[in-house]
Amino acid sequence: MTGSIIRFAAHRGVHEAQSGVRENTLASIRAAIAAKADLVEIDVRLTADGQTVILHDPNLLRVWGDSRLVENVTVKDLRKGPVDPDMCVPTLAEALDVIHDSGSKLLIDMDDERFAVPAFETVQTMGMCGEVEWCGKFQAMSLIRAHDPHAVIWMPWRHSTPPQASDLDVLRPQVINAPYLVVGPDLVRGIHELGMSIFCWTVDDGRQAAHMFRMGVDGITTNSLEDIRQSVRLADPDVEESQDEHDARAHYIVGEIAKAAADLVQESNGEYRTHVHGKATPADLVTDLDQLIERQVREALYAQFPEIPVVGEEMGGDEPERGDCWFLDPLDGSINFANGLPWFSFSLALVRDGDKPIVGAVIDPAGWRVITARSGEGAWVDGRRVSIPERVFEDDDDPVKGTIVSVELANNAAWPGLKGIFDSLSERFCTMRVQGSGTASVSGVALGRGVATMVGKFGPVDHFAAVLIVHEAGGVVVDLRGDETLSPRNRGFLAARDRHCAEALVAVWQESLRG
Repeated sequence: MTGSIIRFAAHRGVHEAQSGVRENTLASIRAAIAAKADLVEIDVRLTADGQTVILHDPNLLRVWGDSRLVENVTVKDLRKGPVDPDMCVPTLAEALDVIHDSGSKLLIDMDDERFAVPAFETVQTMGMCGEVEWCGKFQAMSLIRAHDPHAVIWMPWRHSTPPQASDLDVLRPQVINAPYLVVGPDLVRGIHELGMSIFCWTVDDGRQAAHMFRMGVDGITTNSLEDIRQSVRLADPDVEESQDEHDARAHYIVGEIAKAAADLVQESNGEYRTHVHGKATPADLVTDLDQLIERQVREALYAQFPEIPVVGEEMGGDEPERGDCWFLDPLDGSINFANGLPWFSFSLALVRDGDKPIVGAVIDPAGWRVITARSGEGAWVDGRRVSIPERVFEDDDDPVKGTIVSVELANNAAWPGLKGIFDSLSERFCTMRVQGSGTASVSGVALGRGVATMVGKFGPVDHFAAVLIVHEAGGVVVDLRGDETLSPRNRGFLAARDRHCAEALVAVWQESLRG
């Protein structure tokens, strides 16, 4: 039955902005208990003296300002000097003491099977197997199951389709634990049919939490316990989200998907360049990374918005005549990536009725920041609103003199008029740049990179998100006639910082075609 949230797990306790304490401390666990969390999720590691302590990262740097690996220090080393036991790296035994008879359970998360047996032995020795549940890597869960046939195990799952019965043989889990991006109606229904519960992690957006609640998940892991619980309380399981709620959630989701894609690119470290294939021409390339990202994005979009079709650069798709459609380019600038040039991007846009981009997200190659936009709501970088500042020109000033205008080729070829544009702008002391990613070049205008970007032909998968970002940042998008548009289908277009620049460059383009 939808709308039947059972439990909330406080991710690493209630910490930081919510409680003013560090994650994975006794203080954060006490705060989660006080907030009546059903479960308190914590991470464990081993010290040099074999003690199980609570810490997420392999080192102490991010949380404790200490660059040492925890496996190289002893518990005694961690406790030098006067230490408040609530505000230091705690042992698992200390955490179990706090959780005992509190009404909350401890959810022990492990990313390495080496921690499984020591953690289990600590729990067993203290007689607290009934107050603990387990999640983490499959291998670690296998060891827990081997030691305790009655342990409550959360099996990790990263697919939008449910597991088969045979997938459950080793762990015999009671709970499936999945990242929320892949949790859709089919997964929830399939897991319930297998007789198990489904938890999703890590949900910190209220609209998304309400959506998961309506979908029928059994639990949510969150960093924002009170806010997410309140969002679920206010959600009516029998009322579908409004169009505005849908679009707001889509804006949030495209940003999260783009972050996941950026992480995948950075983690790949170039290894997906090993298989490079030509498509339409030898200069039109696709790599394994293009295909991997597109598969993962499609899986998330199918889970979150199963009713909306996807048109992708690598896997195609059918665009509907009316209604919503996703346009995706998993790696815009594949030839740069394949040749070791670190300038490529990602583009995902939701478009309504073929010509109205509603939300969009791209990756900025400079720093791998995610840029998002929502129609009528602005453009954003890392939570900061982006706005192109106005420029003031004297009447006789040339708006392109001393500036940079980016252009993109048609794969490896110049498009009609480009050579004449180059000559004309050169004479006006305007420098042209060909960077190799239309997505990055167009969206870069919103970030103040040059005064404009000119593209010989609009591509829906490459450009819908970028033109929306420029528009929402206060820029101008025009076609070759000079008409403002966010859907210059099958036409040349340019994105400029302001109307003055756009008009000057349209005139140059038109003159070049006539000449």
